[in-house]
Order: sequence, then structure tokens, then C-alpha cells
Amino acid sequence: MKKKKIIYTLDSKLNDIIQAGPEMKKKVTDLKRSILDVPLIRASCPFMMLSLALIFANMAMAATNAPYVFSSKVNFNDFDAGNPLYNICFNLGFRDIGKERNIYDEKDPVYLDMAVNAEDENIYVGINDIRLTPFANFLPGSKVRRIDADINAPLLYLINWSFVCSELDGNEIYDLRDPLYLHNRTLGNEIVPGDIRLTSFRDFIAGTKVMNSDWDAGISVFDLDGLPTNDMNHIAAIRFYNANGNYLEGKPVYDSPDAVYLDISFFDRYTMDLSFIPDVNESYIESMGMVDANDLRLSI
Repeated sequence: MKKKKIIYTLDSKLNDIIQAGPEMKKKVTDLKRSILDVPLIRASCPFMMLSLALIFANMAMAATNAPYVFSSKVNFNDFDAGNPLYNICFNLGFRDIGKERNIYDEKDPVYLDMAVNAEDENIYVGINDIRLTPFANFLPGSKVRRIDADINAPLLYLINWSFVCSELDGNEIYDLRDPLYLHNRTLGNEIVPGDIRLTSFRDFIAGTKVMNSDWDAGISVFDLDGLPTNDMNHIAAIRFYNANGNYLEGKPVYDSPDAVYLDISFFDRYTMDLSFIPDVNESYIESMGMVDANDLRLSI
């Protein structure tokens, strides 16, 4: 990977998310220089360069009031905690661009295909679909735009995959420290090559795929629908926050400004004040949630 591409990767992430003031622009410039001026990094593999671009971009954003980044978990005092969430139909798909044809492999980028409704038969990368793994200059968590290179690219669906957790700290309760993965359940209840990390942990960055030699290959996981929690009402679902307040026939409309979460929280629709939602369809309230501690952010 050339220097120019790394600079573009870092700049595009920052420019898409924040409008940095002069002080932050200087910090970003210093970060880019620190990446490019280390001989070992210049001579290293493209993966290391991309990894450092991801790390420094996230560090720069953390120093601002910018939105939280892809793969971060919600904490109690985060500004988005308490926002209402809505279910959305989705599929998990991959672009078959790797060596193995018609078979998912380590080179195939993976997408959260944000279908409009349950009857949507779209099998192409569409506007506002979410990349769960890197592709070209686009980072995990980025949304597809009309002008992007992967728009309208055909997808193959990942069958029998699910969001899972590895409970590593021994407390038998899912919490902020537990890593999350997108896992091929067909191959059992242990992490296998090709599974996707949804949180950064130890030496590996969110959005990377598990390889045979990785430390987390083979660790036990459990489906988030079967989380060991103190409250049996906990559920896990892909939901979005209707940031711009778009509604159609009483139902929220998912689009570009909306943040997407893996929502793992209990929601009491009878005690939450919903008066601020215009013309909400009461039947739709049944599928609502709320941004709460330990939810996972899936979009930039």
C-alpha cells in the first residue's frame, strides 16, 4: 500500500465524520507524519499500514466531540445513551472477489445489507449499506454512497451466521470487556477462520478476519440471543437511531445520518416517553429498543 493511499484513508475517515478546527488539523497532520516517517512502517506490509491508519484516526476522533467510532461499546454516560432505536430488516452478504469462487474466503469484503423491508430481494450493495470489513479506502463501519466503487456490486448472502460473544473475564455476564464477533454457526460454537471481529481486542482491530494462527481462533462463543444475563428480557437486534426524524406512514425511515447499533438491552416501551415522535405507528413500538450500556456501534 502506497503512502498516498494511507493518507487518503486517514483523511477520508476524518473528513467524513468531523469538521476539524485548526488545532485538530495540526494533530492529524502530526499523526500522518508519525505513520510515514518510521522506516519499519514504510517497509512493512500493507496490513500494518492500514491498521495504523485505523488506530490513529480513531485516536484523533476520540480527542474531539465527534460521534463514537465503529466497534465501540456504549457506556452509561455516553451522549447517545437513551436514544430510541428501531428495528430494521437486514441481511449479511459478501462480495465474491477472492480466490475461491462462489465461496466466502478471507479476501471477500462483508456488508450489512440494510434491506428496506422483509420482502426486499436486493442482492446488491446499496446506498447506506454498511461495510463490516475494509474495502479499498473504505473503513469498517462506513456507509456506501452513490459514488462509491462498490455500489451495485453483487452480493452473496452469508447463511447461518450470527452475532456472538466470547465471555473471557469469567464473570458469566456480558459486559464492556467481552469481545464480539460475526460467526459462522455452521462450524460450531468456537471461533473459526473467516469469522469477523466486531470489537478490537488485544492485537487485532475490529473489522479484521480471524486466521488459523490467531490467538482467538478456537475460543468458545455463544449467540447473543442466548446471553447469560440477570434479566431474561434482554434481547439482541440490529436497530437504528432515526437521527433526522424521517417518518413514512408512522414508521421511521433509515437513511445516511442514522446510527446503527447491535442493541443488547432491555426496553420498557410502557415507561419511555414517546411523545416527541411525530405520528408514530403504535404497532411499530413493539419492535423498538433503546441505546443502552454495552450496545455495539456498527456505523460511522
